[in-house]
Amino acid sequence: MLSLATNRIYYSIFYAISAVSIKDNFSTSKHKKLLGWLYKNYINTDILPKEFGKMIYACFENREKSDYDFLFELTKEEINGYYELAKKFFNAVTKILDV
Repeated sequence: MLSLATNRIYYSIFYAISAVSIKDNFSTSKHKKLLGWLYKNYINTDILPKEFGKMIYACFENREKSDYDFLFELTKEEINGYYELAKKFFNAVTKILDV
């Protein structure tokens, strides 16, 4: 059941990044391409903290593992940690989007 939370945390981050990319006139449906774009334009330029980049890639990998490896499971504490970092990320994205 916790794997569903892993999936939802990642996809909420993915769609937040997609909103930023649309603002910047960049569009792709490829997850790795979108993550690379964010890293190049927002993480490497220090617009967003490096901790977000590490968290986003970890969430991407965790989502893939939880979707395809039925034995993969994160603890409730690990998921809560990703959830808390995701909330900080959403606050930063809100400022970028000026909403």
